[in-house]
Amino acid sequence: KWPVLQLGPGIASVNFTQPYSWDSFKTEALYLRSKLLEAYSGKFQQLDVVTLRYLNAEPFDFAENDILEFLQSGLNTTLILPKYVPGEFASKAIPTSLSLRATFDLSLPKATGALTVATGARSLTPTLGVPENPTNVMIWQLEVASGGADVPDIQNEHRFSGWLDQAHSTVHEWFFSLIQGKLYDKYSSKGG
Repeated sequence: KWPVLQLGPGIASVNFTQPYSWDSFKTEALYLRSKLLEAYSGKFQQLDVVTLRYLNAEPFDFAENDILEFLQSGLNTTLILPKYVPGEFASKAIPTSLSLRATFDLSLPKATGALTVATGARSLTPTLGVPENPTNVMIWQLEVASGGADVPDIQNEHRFSGWLDQAHSTVHEWFFSLIQGKLYDKYSSKGG
């Protein structure tokens, strides 16, 4: 059942699938923050890294269809390979998998933003951690991470909450820029 709050050595996370809303996520993140401070009662000083990450997956049979065409028509991203890649020695003229990552320095919040696009497989019915009948998918992950001196002060709820809002604004803008077009109607109704 979602959301799932996880705690482990050196990590605390809030995870949602569906139903998802930003307000619900933020409420859970601030709840986890308050419980961490309460549990460590004054011994908790600062976080090493704070990350807001969205992972999206769209069914796509990349074994049979052109990944580069999906990037262009589905995610408004154009990747053009040189004329001789893959060249005449390839058995297919289309890529059989993809892994692409672009990172950016952000000013609001002071962080690193990253867009990762990759092929993968998803199963809705895993058995003992092993996917059954996996479906090929295109994955795009949007991430904002602050580390070191840029980490928001966990002791200050207002600053921590402000960081969450700023990071969400970046991810929200990136997401809708990527899906503008044929995926927009599908994802715009799911909340953000």
